[in-house]
Amino acid sequence: MRPLSKVESPRGSSSSDIWKFNSPWSIALQATQCTYSNDPAVIAQYQKDKLLHDRWPGRTVTIMCELAIDIEKHPCKFPLPVLIQHGTKCVAPIELIRKWANSCIGDNITFNEWPDFYHELNNDLGRDAVFAYTLDWIEKSLKLLTSISIEVTPTNL
Repeated sequence: MRPLSKVESPRGSSSSDIWKFNSPWSIALQATQCTYSNDPAVIAQYQKDKLLHDRWPGRTVTIMCELAIDIEKHPCKFPLPVLIQHGTKCVAPIELIRKWANSCIGDNITFNEWPDFYHELNNDLGRDAVFAYTLDWIEKSLKLLTSISIEVTPTNL
């Protein structure tokens, strides 16, 4: 049995994009569109968008699972300031994101949980607070960076 580099139809020919999302090798998402945002206008736009779907190809799910295992085994090291933000009502469990953020290496990592926010912080009704917080964090980080000299070498790129 050979591994497939892309989803193939049972007939062996390459499949169309539409077939990939309706194939037996695709996985239905457990979330509904309203779990991505609490803004009714955003949800209505999602429901009208024919390019959005409720299925992921099996390969995409495999890649996401492999990545989750890899970042759990190997903490990320960030030489520059990093802002990690996450809603507590989310597709990805907040406990796992919190654990990952706390395992990251560096003195300049900021993790901010947004209670009662969904997956797409920029599409929630409280997005103005998210944007204001992000802008404030960027301004503080830029002030911090002006006093720090960072040497860029091939080993830390």
